[in-house]
Amino acid sequence: MNRFKIIFGLGALILQWGFVSVFPVCAESSKLQQLVAELPNHPDDEIAIREKIIKLVQAMPAKPPLPEGVDEAMGKAKFIMNNGSSTEDFAKAAEAYREASLLAPWEADIYYNLGYIREKAGQFTNALIDYNLYLMARPNAKDKKSIREKIGAMEYAAHITFKEMESPGKGTMVLIKAGKFWMGSPDNVGDGDEHPRHEVYLNAFYIDKYLVTNDQYDKFCEATHRNKPRTLRSERGEQASPKDSGGQEPVVFVSWNDASAYAKWAGKRLPTEAEWEKAARGGTDTKWFFGDDNGQEKEYGWYEPDKNFGDAVFPSYKIVSYPVGQKKPNPYGLFDIGGLAFEWCSDWYNSKYYKVSPDRNPQGPDKGNERVLRGGCGGATDARTASRYLRKGPDSTDPLIGFRCVKDAKQGKSEKK
Repeated sequence: MNRFKIIFGLGALILQWGFVSVFPVCAESSKLQQLVAELPNHPDDEIAIREKIIKLVQAMPAKPPLPEGVDEAMGKAKFIMNNGSSTEDFAKAAEAYREASLLAPWEADIYYNLGYIREKAGQFTNALIDYNLYLMARPNAKDKKSIREKIGAMEYAAHITFKEMESPGKGTMVLIKAGKFWMGSPDNVGDGDEHPRHEVYLNAFYIDKYLVTNDQYDKFCEATHRNKPRTLRSERGEQASPKDSGGQEPVVFVSWNDASAYAKWAGKRLPTEAEWEKAARGGTDTKWFFGDDNGQEKEYGWYEPDKNFGDAVFPSYKIVSYPVGQKKPNPYGLFDIGGLAFEWCSDWYNSKYYKVSPDRNPQGPDKGNERVLRGGCGGATDARTASRYLRKGPDSTDPLIGFRCVKDAKQGKSEKK
């Protein structure tokens, strides 16, 4: 009888993964299907979901067969690898292997090959994830020692550990509690569109500590089959290296439309202009969050006008960028609020909007021609917190423009922050 039960259970498992439902399936198989289906829809929790899948498969009596489409995706990747040698070829092969990893996210060989290709393509933060998942899926791998050495080198280069990357929702966003703040500038301070200064109430929300990086945006492009934007590094003709990939620099050359699409894919959204200003002020009421004198700005941002100002005099190939989070944060713990890249907000721009803006959760004008940009790049030596002087059309791209995201928090948190 026991032998019959085992045979029956394995048969049901095989039939289920062949997408035949003649017999009841085991609870583990049903859970596995559910997790695999969730994977493409939860980018913020992707690592955690993959880890759950790997652990679940390891606990099952038999490893599931590879679903339909995996061999095709892997064959495509191998063909690209055998017939190309450029960084672009490696990136295309990585995309094909990623397709396979979405179908069979428990398969160790896929993670190894994906890590190897992404390493060759200069996508070191992504390779760091792949190699860790490979060792999780194959804990007794013969090459464990050499892979761990690679992981150590990549963690050092990327200024982040795999442990920190496992829970992106924990520690990488800051809660801004519900409450009021003063938006805009007092009389005789700032530009005309910063007036009148007015009190605004906002619901609680979370905001990214850091600007979205090249590595993060690359994952979005791979998952949605978009072309990756240019980088400042490529504009200067520099190649990525294991010690300095550029992956932790803020993504630029992205339009408002691109940034909004990324935010939606990540389960977030772009901040309203009011949310951005409240978070940027950090509870202060001064011109800059560090005071009324800009003498401290180099402690909080990369203010180097001779290197960073991108215009006819200093074209984009001369602009220098830096990894996020290298300077001091503002009082709320947000990094690079001014001094690295301007940031897209969700609002349309209207110079007279403050005169008619609602006092609770303003969303900006209903229509317009340009979207609001806040903050400042390294060349903007007057990036006051209330400044609204830069705005661009939603299709515009620029080497000085990046973005960060927000998401709604549970309401009822009325403490002011």
